[in-house]
Amino acid sequence: MCSRLPSLDTSTEPTSSRNFAVECSLAACDAREEHADAEDPGTSVAQTAIMADNNHLATYLNDHLAGAAAAIELLQHLETAHAGTPTARHIAALRVDIEADRDVLTSLTTRMDVPESRPRKAAAWLAERLVALKLRLDDSRDGAFRLFESLEAISLGIEGKSGLWRTLATLTPEVPAVGGPDYEMLIVRATDQRKRAEALRLEAARPALTGVAQTHPRS
Repeated sequence: MCSRLPSLDTSTEPTSSRNFAVECSLAACDAREEHADAEDPGTSVAQTAIMADNNHLATYLNDHLAGAAAAIELLQHLETAHAGTPTARHIAALRVDIEADRDVLTSLTTRMDVPESRPRKAAAWLAERLVALKLRLDDSRDGAFRLFESLEAISLGIEGKSGLWRTLATLTPEVPAVGGPDYEMLIVRATDQRKRAEALRLEAARPALTGVAQTHPRS
């Protein structure tokens, strides 16, 4: 039985109502005690709270998986639109790295038994289509402004991924299940990716925003 019942003000209630209220309180206490007995007695309050919020962690991981899928598809479009150029080769190398990071995250969610969120995957697909439509309206398929806007989105996405790795590294002591990946290496890799994406973005900025072609394209 619970050591203390909730305070019930039943002084003005009929006897039958007071008895019913007390019985309900006792039943609730019994249910809480049965639940507590089923838990690991060594589980701390903080750990219990984290376990209860694992659906939030699953949502967070699924959001980043969806973002990675959208980024990869966008980079594939850019590769095709600028095929045969140095820009396409740099974009392809960036895509390969982002795919490797996506695979790390996929392995982690699989090991954690995090179910794939179909609604979020569908939302990411729809968002990617809306972005593609917006870019198509802004500029031609191989236009400088479309390239610039796409690279800006990719660069910001990489910064978000770096934040993901830092977050998971911070959570590891409280949520051992997210441990395993070499987060320090992944953060360094994300920093390098962001630097490369920013170089491509800034290179595309001049022709996109001023109409002046790049004098010395990267090889």
